Amino acid sequence: MIHLRHIIELAGSYHRFSGVCMNKEIRIDIRQCIRDVLHRWISILVLGIVVFALVSLLTPTPGDDRFRASATVYAVAVRDIGYISPDFVLRTATMLRSYAEVAMSRKVIDSVATLMGEPDSTALQKMVSVEYSESSSILTLFVRSSDPDYAVTAVNTITEVFISEIRSITGQNNVLSLDMAADAVLESSGVVRQWTLRVGAAFASVFFYVVIIVLMCCMTTRIISVEDAGLNGRFEITGIVPYNDKSIYDSLDRIAVKLQVKKDLNIGRVLLICGCHPRVGTTSIAVNLSQSLVLSGYRTIYIDADMRKDRRHKQMWGTVGLSDFLTEHAALADIIIKTQHDKMDCISSGTETASVLHLLNSERMSNLMDMLRPVYDFILIDSPAQNNAVDAEILIKQADAALLIASWNVTKKERVEHVASTIERAGGTVEGVILNQMEVKRYNRYMDHPDRYASLLQTNDGKSKVSNREAKYTGRHVEV
Repeated sequence: MIHLRHIIELAGSYHRFSGVCMNKEIRIDIRQCIRDVLHRWISILVLGIVVFALVSLLTPTPGDDRFRASATVYAVAVRDIGYISPDFVLRTATMLRSYAEVAMSRKVIDSVATLMGEPDSTALQKMVSVEYSESSSILTLFVRSSDPDYAVTAVNTITEVFISEIRSITGQNNVLSLDMAADAVLESSGVVRQWTLRVGAAFASVFFYVVIIVLMCCMTTRIISVEDAGLNGRFEITGIVPYNDKSIYDSLDRIAVKLQVKKDLNIGRVLLICGCHPRVGTTSIAVNLSQSLVLSGYRTIYIDADMRKDRRHKQMWGTVGLSDFLTEHAALADIIIKTQHDKMDCISSGTETASVLHLLNSERMSNLMDMLRPVYDFILIDSPAQNNAVDAEILIKQADAALLIASWNVTKKERVEHVASTIERAGGTVEGVILNQMEVKRYNRYMDHPDRYASLLQTNDGKSKVSNREAKYTGRHVEV
């Protein structure tokens, strides 16, 4: 059985070509183009069905069947010639062209229409066609009509009038009738033409839609490689996280190792986790990265600084949090949530408030960071997506650096560049970019056999840490 993945494999190994046309980067990723087409197979199918239905409505009844009748005429150029010279061939071709023009002339057609009692000779002329062969000096006259009897009568009448006209012009008996029409053959069926039109229109619409998809794929600025995420070397790629695969936690451990190398041993490191746009997995990265740092032995606190979203849309713990502390409705000890792991604490966003910017830019926010730095090795601040709010521009002042979260094949390069430039203009530093939700097969090509690190994710009882590290919240406590 042939699966969709087999079709993708037909494209061969990963090929990517790039160039610049009219100041627009053009990239051809063969596999990605095929994926985009296959991912839109439902819309492609619907488009074909809709076009087929519309054409069917416009052509409710099939056209008439088309019949063709033919008659042949032999033109004698030179009699009793012993050899065929080039001059003879040239004169024969010229003569046959002249004869064909006579057969299609208005004089002949009008005479035929008069003999047949046809009031409109123009319609008859559209039915008539002439073909000739220079090698055999034979002309073939055709008449196409929906009425087979009419086609036979018309072609025979035209042949007789044509021979008479040639003889009157040349004064010689140099045109002979070889074969008169006896019956007409079916040239095309109206039903077949109707279905050909419908199916052809559907296939044409699908073809042009696929071409549009491929062109969009070639002209897109979506991040489809690690180089794209780092804006071709401008930013460091802190890590790559696959989509829904067991290698997720291995990739997070790799990111944690990079962060540990850059940590100042004398003070806690504050990192702002900022998504380039919504639904890139910012919270998931921040929470799981906190757990990776904790498992590495570092005391870590996760702060949910998204105070704009209603608590019902979150999976966080507790009703008292950051907003309550900043509004002086709670003390620091009241908002810190202890987890099952003694080295990991959390602070939820707290009660929903409208004065978010005022609270984040307050002196009490700075005091909170000053109190947390000596206690924790890492402080991870989960910020709203930069294009939804300007919170990240304020929070970066409280952080040492920012980690940008981009989604593979979704986030655009312009979005990453805009967020990074905004943070840098606010006086912050971009630590790097985490490319999230990468396709597993593509991730495996970037990593050398990530399955060999699976043994590092085993606990003492032989169970995988993946299941243990899925946070389960009970009241104000988190089991990690």
